[in-house]
Amino acid sequence: KKSNPVNNNNVLDDETIQAHKFAYRNGITSISNPYNAKMDSNLTRIAMAKMLSQYAISVLCKIPDNKKTAKFSDVPVSLDHEYNNWVTLAYQLWIMGKWTSNFRPYDTVTRAEFATALSRLLYNVEDWPGGEYYIPHITKLYKSWIINNTDPKIIEKRWYVMLMLMRSAK
Repeated sequence: KKSNPVNNNNVLDDETIQAHKFAYRNGITSISNPYNAKMDSNLTRIAMAKMLSQYAISVLCKIPDNKKTAKFSDVPVSLDHEYNNWVTLAYQLWIMGKWTSNFRPYDTVTRAEFATALSRLLYNVEDWPGGEYYIPHITKLYKSWIINNTDPKIIEKRWYVMLMLMRSAK
């Protein structure tokens, strides 16, 4: 189980620095210095939309379906534009927004939510087969050595999301 990557001297560990470099190279983060990237902050759903959309396009070479139109009651067009249309892009890539009318842009992201989105992108794993929607996704990522903590209630941190994305690209 990987703990916080920042040690007592406020120094990031090597794997986290490598994950940040990977994320910066692929447009997953726009902050070039990992110490300025708020690596230990909680991930919001709108930030996850950006990170996963950039990952899908830059690393997985996915193409958004521009015919799909995202309509969420809690995301006005002005908010989507303010965030460079990340909500729309995540929807067009079929990463987020399945079976819901609310996007919840400022809610924090749990391991269950992130694992489900990443697993859909990587493996096209189905939701729900026998239990909670996230179980097959967390299980697949764990068996693939992408995650090592399967607690679905963990609140995702930016550093750990970058780490999982880097691991999944290997």
